[in-house]
Amino acid sequence: MTLTPTYFLILNRLQVVLRYQYAHGGDDGLDLQKRYEGLAPEIQSTNGAGSDYNAVYLGLIYYVYRHNFKLMTGVEYNDMTGDKQNFSGWTYLAGVRLAF
Repeated sequence: MTLTPTYFLILNRLQVVLRYQYAHGGDDGLDLQKRYEGLAPEIQSTNGAGSDYNAVYLGLIYYVYRHNFKLMTGVEYNDMTGDKQNFSGWTYLAGVRLAF
């Protein structure tokens, strides 16, 4: 399940984004995302599997030129619990998106 409400501020140029993700799988059937959480040092030596996953993301998007040029930043908290291993971590993301 993923919920992603957004809200525009300041003449529709600044957007606040909130995302909540939840997943459930039996017997450590879920894997952490390989691209971010899976790269954490404590996960690389184990399988990074769990049965309950929660993530909350809060970010800002500034539209410089419509959807063609925007600046994005945000922070995400992730938590996975399971029989073999638990994981909690923070991720900070920042980027520029160009599409011409």
